[in-house]
Amino acid sequence: GFYHAGLFLVDETGEYAVLQAASSEGGQVMLARGHHLKVGEEGIVGYAVQKGVPRIALDVGEDAVFFNNPDLPGTRSEIALPLRSRQKIIGVLDVQSTDSGAFTDEDVVVLQTLADQVALVISNAQLVQQVEGHLNEQQRLYRQMGREAWSSLATSLENPGFIRNARGISPAGDVLRPRMVTAARTGTLTSEAGVRGAVAIPIKVRGQVVGV
Repeated sequence: GFYHAGLFLVDETGEYAVLQAASSEGGQVMLARGHHLKVGEEGIVGYAVQKGVPRIALDVGEDAVFFNNPDLPGTRSEIALPLRSRQKIIGVLDVQSTDSGAFTDEDVVVLQTLADQVALVISNAQLVQQVEGHLNEQQRLYRQMGREAWSSLATSLENPGFIRNARGISPAGDVLRPRMVTAARTGTLTSEAGVRGAVAIPIKVRGQVVGV
């Protein structure tokens, strides 16, 4: 039932709190504009990030200076609650009301509990992304090393191909066919137009085609 709720996350530099989600129409405009606030210098959001404590602003006295946002003209009171994860402030939950003095001590407790839960979810999601990023990088390196190793092996072999028939195994010589080239390039089983009873099947190691 609040006028606006916004979720800010601190950027990698630690200098700005960047709006990531918002519930109001004005908040959607701010999102599209890339709305961000300087930590410790702009609004109660910047204050909550720097100090790590909730801050309430009312439509009276010195706090009234915060309510000059043309995208949220109806705001009369605002509360910013820090999102804390592993002893680090990662963002702020910002809630605004059209009523003056809308937030009580009880509201602070309830909303801070909600902010703590949000911080935990976000932190876990970020941790998953970091782990996935590391795994993807390792897999990329393994694939690169594998390509280099198999390429080196193939170029070092005098006879990189072999034929198995009733007489046994022998060097293949120059038996490369179009279907074999296609299977190696696409990584899929391939037949050849006009050639019956013949298919080329890719040989893969850890998802990488090393032969046909």
